[in-house]
Amino acid sequence: MRTSHIIYKVPEGKLVRIEMDYKDKIEKISISGDFFMHPEDAIEKIEKALIGVELKEESIFDAIVKVAEEEKIEFFGIDAASLTRAILICGGKIEQ
Repeated sequence: MRTSHIIYKVPEGKLVRIEMDYKDKIEKISISGDFFMHPEDAIEKIEKALIGVELKEESIFDAIVKVAEEEKIEFFGIDAASLTRAILICGGKIEQ
């Protein structure tokens, strides 16, 4: 298992911090930053939905979008694609 953390500046957006334990799949993840999501527990729901997800762009993006649609999550200063990119950077799958 690897542990990694990054701070990523979303183009035209805010900062996002990712702390993550992973192997081929996300084992533990913490998402924070100066962006907002509504409702208040949205970040925790996204974090929970990402546990066990493969470190692949499509898998991560689909998991985020699925929970966002189910929970009617609104993003401010970040979106599902930017969050996916930050997670992939943290996992060493793409360059920042």
